[in-house]
Amino acid sequence: MKIAMIAGYYPPDIRGGGEISGKLLADILSSAGATVHVLTCGQPAREEVVDSVAVRRITSPNVYWNYNTNQPKIKKLEWYIRENINPRSRNAVRAFIDEIQPDIVVTSTIENFGAEAWVAPHQAGVPSVHILRSYYPFCWQGSAVKDATNCSGNCIDCKMLTFGRRKASRYVNGVIGISNYILQRHQDEKLFQNAQSTVIPEPISQEHFLTSAKTTCKARFGYLGVLSPDKGLRTLADAWSAIHAPQASLSIAGKGTPAYQNELAGAFPADVRFTGWVDSDTYLAEIDFLIVPSLWHEPFGRIVIEAFAKGIPVIGSRTGGIAENIKDGKNGFLFSPGDQQELAALIRRCAAMTDEEYRLLSNRALIDVQAYESKTIAQAHLNFYQRIIDSPKKTCTSAAFHELDK
Repeated sequence: MKIAMIAGYYPPDIRGGGEISGKLLADILSSAGATVHVLTCGQPAREEVVDSVAVRRITSPNVYWNYNTNQPKIKKLEWYIRENINPRSRNAVRAFIDEIQPDIVVTSTIENFGAEAWVAPHQAGVPSVHILRSYYPFCWQGSAVKDATNCSGNCIDCKMLTFGRRKASRYVNGVIGISNYILQRHQDEKLFQNAQSTVIPEPISQEHFLTSAKTTCKARFGYLGVLSPDKGLRTLADAWSAIHAPQASLSIAGKGTPAYQNELAGAFPADVRFTGWVDSDTYLAEIDFLIVPSLWHEPFGRIVIEAFAKGIPVIGSRTGGIAENIKDGKNGFLFSPGDQQELAALIRRCAAMTDEEYRLLSNRALIDVQAYESKTIAQAHLNFYQRIIDSPKKTCTSAAFHELDK
């Protein structure tokens, strides 16, 4: 199977987990026998092979490449508008498709290409699949968060600045949610109405897996990720301040803005260690429980399965994809987002756990993480792609194609 993958960013250019997941998907599809060609943005423009995957980096077809750049407000507004209608982007994607002649086009982080990444394959008569890793199709910022609060509906800004994405989603043939939550959220917004749908979680490579469960619990708790208000760290600070468990320790790994990091340092007790950014494998080897207190409706929560792969049980908030990955009482525990008392009770419970109780949790985490193993996930993707390829094709008429330009 020949696959054309469209991505606004591709490693080593990384803005978040979407880019890491996109590259991992390209790699495992290639390992499974598919031929993968990636079209992405980059500076300078170039062609290269990255871990056996052909990658073409072009100058952003939008007014600028929004990777580590500051622009005037008027320029930013133009960028967001062009994410909806941009003939230059459509032509760039179409030229790539015409040259590669793929069996299917796969899109994920399509910032800089925008809605045209869905229009171009339809115009070319090539089926497309979009992977939902963010709220980009209906949220102009892609997070569905405003003022550190989850959005319950669509604000006027999002309606105005995603109008083209909404229209273009009708041209997508298949849509994959990395969790049931994110798929349902888009379906509730009436997006991708002509697409077949499925849920396929994010993969993790077997090389990261422990071969046996951890057997000793030293009550070492940890947080690993971005330090920002929507990650629920103030909930963790309040819970930790209330537990009074001298045998337990807590470390916070990650980075945020200097102002917020200083604010957090004052919110936690003095015995909590802030490590800065660390290697995840190394860090997870040094803790017994991972705490994921997110307030945000995380589309998936990759750190949860990374912890499971190390035999680390997870205490996570009951929100978004996090709640789907954790089996309460089996491989970790769930609590209501923002509920410091419930979180504190779970920390006390885990801190007092016997080694045998801990071993059972650790062993179950290692069993459950097998469902996310990269070969299994690659095959699930290929099976779904083939289903889309084998479905009756719809052609794009000139009138339908130019409707987005009106």
